[in-house]
Amino acid sequence: MRKFVTVVAFVAAALTAQDLAKEKLLARRAAELDAYRKLAEYIKGLRISSSTTVKDFVTESDEINAAFRTMIKHARVTDVRYFKDGTCEVDAEITLERVVTELKRTVVRHYHGSTWTDEVMENIKKHTQRKVIKVTGSGCVRDELLNNPQLMDEFISRSPSKRNDWSGLEIWERAHPRDRLLAKRAAELDAKRKLAETIKGLQISGSTYVKDFVAQSDEVRSHFDHFIKGVRITAYVFYPDGRVEAEAEVTIERVVEELKRTTKMVRLGGVWVPQTMEKVKKYTQKRIIKAIGSASLGKKYTKGRKVTGVREQPRRTPAPAMPDWANRTLKAKGQGIMPEEAESVEAAFLAAERAAFADALRKLAEQVYGLKIKAQTTVKD
Repeated sequence: MRKFVTVVAFVAAALTAQDLAKEKLLARRAAELDAYRKLAEYIKGLRISSSTTVKDFVTESDEINAAFRTMIKHARVTDVRYFKDGTCEVDAEITLERVVTELKRTVVRHYHGSTWTDEVMENIKKHTQRKVIKVTGSGCVRDELLNNPQLMDEFISRSPSKRNDWSGLEIWERAHPRDRLLAKRAAELDAKRKLAETIKGLQISGSTYVKDFVAQSDEVRSHFDHFIKGVRITAYVFYPDGRVEAEAEVTIERVVEELKRTTKMVRLGGVWVPQTMEKVKKYTQKRIIKAIGSASLGKKYTKGRKVTGVREQPRRTPAPAMPDWANRTLKAKGQGIMPEEAESVEAAFLAAERAAFADALRKLAEQVYGLKIKAQTTVKD
C-alpha cells in the first residue's frame, strides 16, 4: 500500500512540473511576441528618405513582408524575467547595422524594381542616431497557474524580483495580470498623446507653433509621430481605485534636435529651417517636458465595490454671479501676407491663410486676456 501511494505522488509531481514548464514557455512566448511587435512598429517608422519609411518598402510585396517578419523574429533576446504576479518580461534588441544589412539582402532577393537599392537603404543610418534598438515585451500566464500557489513559487525567476508599485493595493493584487498589462499600456499611450499635444503647443516665433510645422505635410507628421513613439516612460503610479498613471518625458534639447533634423529631411523652404527651430528654446523656460497619462482596470474590477464608513457630503456653495461679458461673442480678424519665395501660387496662398489664422488667434487671445474677473483682476492675471 505504501508503494502504491508513493508512485501516485510521484506521477502527480511529474505532471505538475510538466505543466509549469509549459506555462513558463507560454508566458515567455507572449512576452516575446509583444517585444517583436514593438520592434516592428519602431523599425517600420525608420526614415529611408524624406518621404519614405521602411513601412513603404515592407508593403511592396508579400515576400518582402515575410522577410521582414523573419528578421524581427531573429532579434536577440538579452534577458527573461518571471515575476510573482504571473507576468513575464523579455528584453530584445537588434542593431541598426543589422537592420540595414537585412533590408539590403531583401532588396536583392525579393524586390524587382528600381526604387529600392542598396544605396537607398544606407540612408537609414543618416536619419537616426540610435545604433541599437531595444524594447521590453510583457506576457502573462494562464489562469490555471495563477490558482496554484505552489507552482507560482517555482515560476518566479531565481534572480531578484522587482517590487511591484501596486503592492498592498487590493484591487491591483486581485486583478488578472493581463488586465494590469493592458491598463499600463493604455496609460502609456495616453501619456504619449498628451506629450505630443504639449510639444505641438511650443512656440517657434511670435505667431507660429510646432503644431503649424507638423501640419505642413504628411511627411513631417510621420516624422513627428515616430519621434513620439520613441519617448521614454519614466514612472508608473497605481491607485486604490483601479487607476494607473504613466509619466512620459523628453528634454527640450531633444525636441529641438528632432525638429531641426526634420527640416533637413523634408525641405519645405520659407521659415521652416533649422535656425528657426532653435528659437523654441527662447519661448520656454522648461528643460524637460513631461506628461501624465491615465487609464483604469475597468468596470469589471471597480463596479460593486463596497465603501466603508460614511462620507460627509460637502456643502454646496452658491454659484458665483456670471460676469457681464459671459454672453458676449468675441471676434477677431487676422491678416497674412503671401510669401514671395513660395514654390507656387497655391503654396503662397496656403502660407498666407495660415499666417492670417495665427494672427486672428493672437488678437482673440489679447481680447480674452483683457476680460475682468474682478475689479482689479483680469483673465491674463
